[in-house]
Amino acid sequence: MRHIVRRVGAFAALLIGLSMAGFGLQLLAPGDPAYFALANEGLSEPTEAELDFMRQELGLDRAVHVQYLSWLASAIQGDFGRSYRTGRPIAAEMSARFPVTLQLSLASLLTAAFFGIVLGTPAAVLRGGWIDSLVDAFSSVLIAVPGFIIAVASITFIAESVPWFPVAGRGSVRHFILPTLALSSGTLGVTIRLVRVSVMGELERLYVTFADSKGNLPVRTVLLHVLPNALPGVFTFLANAFATIAGGALIVETVFALPGIGRYAIEGVLNRDIPIVQAYVVLTGLLYLSAQLAVDLLLAALDPRVRNG
Repeated sequence: MRHIVRRVGAFAALLIGLSMAGFGLQLLAPGDPAYFALANEGLSEPTEAELDFMRQELGLDRAVHVQYLSWLASAIQGDFGRSYRTGRPIAAEMSARFPVTLQLSLASLLTAAFFGIVLGTPAAVLRGGWIDSLVDAFSSVLIAVPGFIIAVASITFIAESVPWFPVAGRGSVRHFILPTLALSSGTLGVTIRLVRVSVMGELERLYVTFADSKGNLPVRTVLLHVLPNALPGVFTFLANAFATIAGGALIVETVFALPGIGRYAIEGVLNRDIPIVQAYVVLTGLLYLSAQLAVDLLLAALDPRVRNG
């Protein structure tokens, strides 16, 4: 219980910091939000009176701490205001687009986890052999090549040759195959190496020697004893990587024309639609903190060494 209270308390403190960072975008962004709001309504040269009226509408004439508390109260209720450009509620737009980003991010995370374990484990068991060298070279390429290059290359060399893979829009599972491969590439490369190092470390433990002396098959020892001890650190990395994947989805969504929140955030940046960017920062940050908290509590439940400090 003490561990849970500590972790939940840290989670709450980080949420407050996250909300301050999201609100601070409005203060740090160059230009006058009132001007951008009026410009997106078609007023290229608003008068000073119109700017003053819009500042009052947006609450920009109040003290900063009052603005923050008002914005925070609305954000807690899921209200991030309206888009400067369309006038539509941002929460409604995010709700409609979030399932696309969530599906893409989860698919990429599961892909990285599955193939990371499948490729990293034999590389560790057969270290020094040709399989280890091949897997190491493959993971190096995945880490070195940015995801957006893999996205463009997959469209050019795969989708053009195999019409079965759609390159734009959202309709079926096929629409997510190439985006998932592009988005999971970097995380997969790191996961392969992390699994390899973790499994190699466990293979040096005395319990493996003891299991071998009892006549256990090597495959049985690896599956039942080595992997359960090697994977907690990998899962912690994947939990932290989930937010990175969700954040990186904005590039992949733009390349493949997927209607997710990442593409929506890009449109907000290009149009200087600050409330959209604020909502995106808070939502992706919340995903990161929630995933980190969930994995930390799960590991604490499984491993007494974690919850005992």
